[in-house]
Amino acid sequence: MDLKSNHTAPVLTDQSTLFLLESLGQNNCNDVLPIYVGDDKTDKDAFKVLTERKCGYEFLVTSAPKKSNAYYSLMDPSEVHTFSFR
Repeated sequence: MDLKSNHTAPVLTDQSTLFLLESLGQNNCNDVLPIYVGDDKTDKDAFKVLTERKCGYEFLVTSAPKKSNAYYSLMDPSEVHTFSFR
């Protein structure tokens, strides 16, 4: 399976992450477990929202350790794939 893509995924900012949770009626995250996976380039705001709300899990995809608002990390897209199907 080829994990590379030629399209750009939509970017979820802090406001759109909050909007999505609120639209689903999940402001308090009692019935939903958000999992956000990103490379931190455009994902840091969404990581921050989930971290501050103590709601869900944030995964930074990076081959080298770096400071991030994400609490967890995965090495590369193939590790994301492996994690996703466990």
